[in-house]
Amino acid sequence: MKTPKEFVTLWLRRNGKNREWLAAQCKVSLGAVNQWLSERGVFPELSQKLVSLVIKVEELQQARPQTRMKTLTLQFTDNEWSVIKELAKYDEGSIEEVAEKQLLKVAHSLISDDKKDLWPSDPED
Repeated sequence: MKTPKEFVTLWLRRNGKNREWLAAQCKVSLGAVNQWLSERGVFPELSQKLVSLVIKVEELQQARPQTRMKTLTLQFTDNEWSVIKELAKYDEGSIEEVAEKQLLKVAHSLISDDKKDLWPSDPED
């Protein structure tokens, strides 16, 4: 079984991603990711959980059909809407993309709560 550092490094390579992509997804600096994944660096448990969630969400999005299957209409107060607009600016996406991404994270975390494995699957060597 691979260590979390080995798993993440291999997963990034296999999925055409790099440490810069991972840093952007985790909202941390490239230096933090380099520290996590370096041979002597510390990969804190909370950071491992964050990276694991990023990987699971990315795999979910890759597995999803490109066409939408279900539609959801939501209503918000003016205050809620202003917060959502700010979140969309921070995430650098449209409001719809940000909402979909956040809902997928919640759905996936609920699905993952039933599973005991922190990492989704062991990529092949």
